[in-house]
Amino acid sequence: MAVLKKVGVLSVAKMAGIISAVLGLIYGLFMAGIGVLLLFTEPILGILWITSIIWAPIGYGIMGFLFGALYAWMYNILAKRIGGIEFEFTK
Repeated sequence: MAVLKKVGVLSVAKMAGIISAVLGLIYGLFMAGIGVLLLFTEPILGILWITSIIWAPIGYGIMGFLFGALYAWMYNILAKRIGGIEFEFTK
């Protein structure tokens, strides 16, 4: 049984940031679609919603990076005290 004792904070943060940015892009595309529909009734709101295709991935990416770093840092502290995650590998 292998135990994960420590994770790289920066590597986890980068991975979480990229994954979150991709999810933000999906969310931004969905919101931009709603924005196109809003253009017919409320042009200003429609434009704001369409810009979510730009701001959502950026915001999600930044927050994913920060929370990924926080979770990795917390994991490292807790793994020292209570033990890490156990893995079982097969050949």
